[in-house]
Amino acid sequence: MIYINNTMTMAGINKILADGGNITFRKGVYKITSQLVLGSNSKITCESGVVFEKRCKNAMIITTVDSNTTKYTGSHDVTWTGG
Repeated sequence: MIYINNTMTMAGINKILADGGNITFRKGVYKITSQLVLGSNSKITCESGVVFEKRCKNAMIITTVDSNTTKYTGSHDVTWTGG
């Protein structure tokens, strides 16, 4: 299990999300100043009391894509519970 807490930087959070795996957001308020980018094979769980404050212009959560992504070859096998 990998834990994310609300004192982490957006870059640190996105590094964990990009690597995938079993990830838990710990209770707290998260000021989302840039998009959360989800990698493949991720099971994301939010503890009770997790609050996301969207402070970025675009969508708050996206999946990994790049210029070579066609049809659906981006992130896959992602689940999100809570938050």
